Amino acid sequence: MKLLSGILIGALLASGVFYYFSKTNKEIESETSATTLDSPKPVPMSMNEPKQENNKSEIKINPSGAVTFLLAANNEIYYYKGVHNYTINKTDYVEVREIIKKYKSEINPDDLMFIIKSAKGATFKNAIDILDEMTINSVPPGHYAELEITNEEIESINILKKAKNG
Repeated sequence: MKLLSGILIGALLASGVFYYFSKTNKEIESETSATTLDSPKPVPMSMNEPKQENNKSEIKINPSGAVTFLLAANNEIYYYKGVHNYTINKTDYVEVREIIKKYKSEINPDDLMFIIKSAKGATFKNAIDILDEMTINSVPPGHYAELEITNEEIESINILKKAKNG
């Protein structure tokens, strides 16, 4: 009896080994991946980006329809309409929504362009917050863009800070 059970166990083991080695690598991989927990695969997020005409990297902006937000350190935000003339206004992230609504209703939709610029000290969260406001206020893609802040704009922020503190 012991001999018979030993032969049966040996035969079962041999058939399992034969069965395993007769499978292709793809069959084995699919069996092992089905038994392990796969982490969810990343899904690309669609981003609203400014429209580019003729695949150029330049964005044509009508100065009368431009509103620029300057993101600064300490969650401060400044803005101006049109061309930078050293006159900027300070606001906060609560009032930004109303500012966007105001200019959306005042400016021809074809000319409307929100420009977002980050100064040194502005955080990634600041940029995300302002981009969220663009989405919340249904600003269409191509009507807002992130650009580099200029030295003149940084100087205007510093002058306004000094005037408020001094």
